[in-house]
Amino acid sequence: MDEDYAGIVVSDQCPSYNWIAADRHQLCWAHIKRNLQQMADYSGGGHTAYIANRLCLLTDALFHTRHRYEQGELDYSLYLRRMYRLQKSFDHWLTKGTDVMVKRY
Repeated sequence: MDEDYAGIVVSDQCPSYNWIAADRHQLCWAHIKRNLQQMADYSGGGHTAYIANRLCLLTDALFHTRHRYEQGELDYSLYLRRMYRLQKSFDHWLTKGTDVMVKRY
């Protein structure tokens, strides 16, 4: 892959991908889900685990919505509306989590 690549790169969180412009780089949702699940399972519980659990539920809904679309159960406009709502909810919980300090994340 070189600088002329015009597509979107989906990757894990390895720093070697940091050179890719943000508008051309998507983190792998499976890796995101794994990290959120680790936070939800955090033995300290509390606010961190609560927010991460909400984000895990939204990630599950994201995968479910995508699979339903791919199986032809949702038309494109309904798929986009549902994904937009999921994005808004995800953003809401990410904002709620900005006051949570976790060393690893």
